Amino acid sequence: MKMNNERSTLLINNRISSKDLLEPFRGFVNISPMSELNGYDTVAVYDAPAFLPFWFKTLKDQGFDFKYHVVIYFDPLNKFVSNNLLVSHVGLLLVSKNFKPNKVRIPHEFCNFCKRPLKDWGGKTHLMHPLGHLISDVWKDMPLTFEDIVEKDAPQLIVKRIQQMFGEVTIISGERLVFRYDDQSGNYRENHLPSVFRNIVIQGDAIEKLKDIPPNSVNTVFIDPPYNLGKSYINYEDERKDYIEWSLKWLEECFRILKPNGSLFLLNIPKWAHEIAVELVPKYYLVRWIVWDEPAEPRGKLIPAHYSLLWFAKTKNIKTYPLDLSQDSMNYCLRIKCTKIRRALRINDKIVPRDVRWDIHRVKHKGRRFKYHPVQLPERLLEFIIKLTTEKGDTVLDPMCGTGTTLAVAKKLGRGYIGMDIDPVYVEITNKRLKGEVTEILEIPSNHLKNGEYRLTKKWVQIKMGELTRKLNRLPTLDEAATYLNVKKESLANIFPNWSKALKLAKIIIDNPSLIKGEHLTLDRYLEKDQSN
Repeated sequence: MKMNNERSTLLINNRISSKDLLEPFRGFVNISPMSELNGYDTVAVYDAPAFLPFWFKTLKDQGFDFKYHVVIYFDPLNKFVSNNLLVSHVGLLLVSKNFKPNKVRIPHEFCNFCKRPLKDWGGKTHLMHPLGHLISDVWKDMPLTFEDIVEKDAPQLIVKRIQQMFGEVTIISGERLVFRYDDQSGNYRENHLPSVFRNIVIQGDAIEKLKDIPPNSVNTVFIDPPYNLGKSYINYEDERKDYIEWSLKWLEECFRILKPNGSLFLLNIPKWAHEIAVELVPKYYLVRWIVWDEPAEPRGKLIPAHYSLLWFAKTKNIKTYPLDLSQDSMNYCLRIKCTKIRRALRINDKIVPRDVRWDIHRVKHKGRRFKYHPVQLPERLLEFIIKLTTEKGDTVLDPMCGTGTTLAVAKKLGRGYIGMDIDPVYVEITNKRLKGEVTEILEIPSNHLKNGEYRLTKKWVQIKMGELTRKLNRLPTLDEAATYLNVKKESLANIFPNWSKALKLAKIIIDNPSLIKGEHLTLDRYLEKDQSN
């Protein structure tokens, strides 16, 4: 294999105890200076998720940039459990000064029942590469159990994967001292929440409005803040130079309001999760680093495919409740027909929930999304955490409620709610949603672009570009595509502002001419012949 990196990669290996994974962590991790870092472009750190933010801070101070938090899933065998949630992953932090990984593909997985592709390609199976899909930052394909992880060095399967990505790998043992701070349960006294704050949506800046709520009075807090990625909100600029400092201000208010046995959940991208966690863990307990592995079509050499859901608490005495078999097994697909047949045959395709959730999909389709908000969460994600940490009659707070998903789920489950948002438009949408007045606030699906008798879709154009590529023996230009399809160039540009995305199948054909034959370029011949729904 041709390797991209001239320098080798350093892997810092840490032995992980069951305590490191099972117990809530409040404290500090002291990491010894490492002269070995000189000469390495990329450093990988294998450790318990709760400790990785301290590694990131240390390596960042030495000039390395955050690249990925890789989640390495292992089977908990239904017994590696803490706080009513199975523990099922360790972490691999990747930081670099010159990040150039090789492409690594793993074979496509197929449903145990219908034998069709397991991954949800959203109608894009014609783009499936015949050699497999690129790896993401959630590795679920390794046959590991917690017995392969606890008190052992990084398994060879993980080392081999890193070698595939970077070539030569030097392995050293990590030198870290973990300081665990004493429990502080006695410092808090639970307060009653006045009825004026129950089942209410408040418009205003969370940092100011949260100050009105009494301390130690709310059971669960969920926050899905803007991610500082330049998303288009109505009345909020999603680009802040003081993002971490700003986040810590409203987080401190949320912790003040949280009951001593309550839970706080913070959803964010992994980079910000590391930056925020390293500031909070010395003061509050990180109960669990939950992973939302959002199923999506792979893109890039290493696909960022998950969100970090940090579960915090003020004390070790956390109130949690057992969950039923509510997580979809990764061995079965989610197609409606296949699911119905499995249910009719009473095939068990559910498992006990764990701290890696791969079965919850984002809200993508118009007709299910509410207007004007760029990021909307699925109700199942909120059901998971609300059922885990509350009972009927408890109160859930969301200080940045957006279109009100948290509040709608809380109401449905018989919990009280407090919602806040700085934008009066989102507050209005939330109130209408809570009243069941959803028709006027849902997005309306738009028709596909038409040209004559043709109805252009992305999939159809991509397949046709595969045809044209075979004829030209090279990638077609936008002008050539318009001529071949007998459509206006502007129509294609409207569907594909980035023309390279129209050429995804074409690029597979160019890279694998001997694998793609025949008139129909959908790659169905590499799958099961029965493609019916």
